Amino acid sequence: MTEKTYLLSEFSVQEIQLELIRRTEFNHFRGERVATDLMIHKELWEAVLIDREYRHLVKIRDLKSDTWNVDTLYILAPHEESVIKLLELSQWWSPDEIKVLTEKETGKALGSTSIGQKRLVCMYWD
Repeated sequence: MTEKTYLLSEFSVQEIQLELIRRTEFNHFRGERVATDLMIHKELWEAVLIDREYRHLVKIRDLKSDTWNVDTLYILAPHEESVIKLLELSQWWSPDEIKVLTEKETGKALGSTSIGQKRLVCMYWD
């Protein structure tokens, strides 16, 4: 008997989010256990996600309708040359706003002061 292969496109945004939860482990958080329990008790929730910022959770509102409601693409570039090439490439993507964070801003966003030449490129669509 052969095992069926699934394509990522066959899964809903919510199922992908549950897989991200399943793969996550930190401090006392055990994603495998959390995801399993959530799946067993689907009647207890409409949507779940794991994220950092609690003030902007419009994504959780829309997971039930299989929508990943976001507006900003974050790209971590390894160095300034990458940033320049990404900015050129982004002309094809038509973002409404682009911001390249400074070394200090990038370090703060990443929670680290030793980031080397890395820069965070933020592209926003309205």
